[in-house]
Parts: sequence; C-alpha cells; structure tokens
Amino acid sequence: MAGLLSDILGFVDRAKQSTRANVGLLMDNPQEYARQINESARDINRQDTLAVQGKNAMLAGRQPTPEQMAAMDAMRQRAENLSMGFAGTVTPGLSWLGKKLPSVEKLAKSENKFLYHSDTAKNVENLKYGIDPQQGGSWIKEIAEGSGANVDDLLSTQTPMSWFSDKPSWVKIKVARELNKPLDKVTTEDIKKHGHLAIVNKKDPYLQDIWRVGEQGLLEGQYSKVTDIKGQQVPAYQTGMYQEGNYGQRLEPFGVEKNEWVSTQSVEPFIQLTGDNLVKFLKLTGNLK
Repeated sequence: MAGLLSDILGFVDRAKQSTRANVGLLMDNPQEYARQINESARDINRQDTLAVQGKNAMLAGRQPTPEQMAAMDAMRQRAENLSMGFAGTVTPGLSWLGKKLPSVEKLAKSENKFLYHSDTAKNVENLKYGIDPQQGGSWIKEIAEGSGANVDDLLSTQTPMSWFSDKPSWVKIKVARELNKPLDKVTTEDIKKHGHLAIVNKKDPYLQDIWRVGEQGLLEGQYSKVTDIKGQQVPAYQTGMYQEGNYGQRLEPFGVEKNEWVSTQSVEPFIQLTGDNLVKFLKLTGNLK
C-alpha cells in the first residue's frame, strides 16, 4: 500500500511539474496564469500532506480525521482523472487540476453552455494547453485556392485565427477530411478512432478575446458588428481581427462566415473528448445517430 501511495504521489507531482513548464509559454498572461496554477498546486500539496498523514494513521492503526479522509479521496480522484486524460478519451484542461471531472452525461446536459472546436484525436496533447490561432490552416487554404487569387499572397495577409461553433457539428466533417472519405461514409467507428472535440466553457472568466460573427458576416469589413462572449456588440476594428503584420502589412480575416465564433488568441479547452466518450456525448446531444 505504501508503494502504491508513493507511485500515485509521484505521478501527480510529475503532472504538476509538466503543467508548470508549459503554461508560461502558451498563455497570453503567463504571470496571472502561473499565479493560478501555483495556488492550485499549493492546495494540492496541502491535500497530499493530509493524505499522507491519513495513510500513516491507518498504518498505525488509528482512524484518519475527516479532513484526512477527504484528502485521500481527492488524491485518488486526481490520479484517476490524470490517467483518464493520458488514456485519451477524456482529457481535462488545466482548470481541472485536482478536481473531479464531470461525467459525459452532465456535460451533455450543459451542451448550450459551451463552445466547440474540432480537430483530430492525434492532436489532443497539442491542444491541451491552448487552441492557438493559425494562419492558413488546411480548410482556409482550400477556400483560398478556390478564390482564384494567389494563395501565398492571400494567406500572408490573413489574420491568424481559430474557429469555434455553438454546436459540436464539425466532428464528423473533420474525420471525413482526415480519412479522405465522403461525409456520408464516415462511421461511428471512424469517429471513435479519429474524432476529437474540445469544449470551451463560455463562463470562463479568462475567455475574453473571442467574438461571434453575426448573420451579416463581415460585409462591412472592419466596421462590421461582432459580439463578445458577454453579449456586447463591438465593431470588428476594436477586436484583434484587423491588425498590423510583422512587416507593416495590413492583416485581415479570411474565410470567416456568419454565425461563427473566432479568436485571435490562444483559448484553453475546458475539456477534450475522444473515443467512446466522444461518441457518447454526440449521441446524448443528438449530434450522432
């Protein structure tokens, strides 16, 4: 038992160290985010200390205190959460460090409280710390090629962005593109093996630089009205969608359609789903038959 406890503590400690090493590189406000992670780490360290004290009490034939018992339960749950994440079916974001993960059923009941971003299952670890804006992703390149313009010139003036939706409607499309299959030929097994869904919590207090493009799209260019996560309308020129490039050129959004959410900043996923849990979530929310 003592060896098992040591393994669990070592596993959690390595995960915390890995988290601290990556956060500062991938967030726009590394000082503030590091402060939050340090607070979480201090809470976990206190829990770990109480858990060890509780285990020692049991080994000595004494009853652990209620606080020690709670800490032991929290540590076990933390280890389960982390192991689930590395297994690749439910990958928690950093906000879940030391906390119990919600069930897929609970996530499905809160479907409308989230935004969604789809990639492929192989990229889960790459997206764990942030969905970064891209300049000229594969989808955008296809649109650019279809426009008849010089693709390289067009993409060199495109604002790097990431895309999100109100519903988890892009999972099947992404799998079809990954497998080079017609959309109607994508199976549930394909989605289980290759599908991916990053869930973003609309209530995240640090979710700020993300905007919804309305029914009119961006027909009025930088003067188009877009809506922030709190429901406030602002002109697009007040967002990061229109900006100066590294060489003085004007960067503008390309490929943005109506009723889409876009961001020019790294967005941390609340949680990511792949495999059986992804299929279950899609079925519970009516997005997969």
